[in-house]
Amino acid sequence: MILSLAFYSSVYLNDLLNVHENFNSNVFLVGNAVLYLFGLSIFMKLLKNYQKRELVNANIQTIILQTLFCVFYIISLNLFFI
Repeated sequence: MILSLAFYSSVYLNDLLNVHENFNSNVFLVGNAVLYLFGLSIFMKLLKNYQKRELVNANIQTIILQTLFCVFYIISLNLFFI
């Protein structure tokens, strides 16, 4: 649920940032959609491997997801503020 709320807040943020002339709405939405799908796949792995040793890999993937999310937002928001 929190992952879905984060995605919907990104869609709302897209509407707010769309007033800037250098902001690319399609790139922003596609990037957020890819991150959302990656997050959903991690969530499914967490549910599936809750009591197994493979949960470590899912936890590492959550760290990768957060890193990709931060890098994506840094790049996408800096593109139109330059």
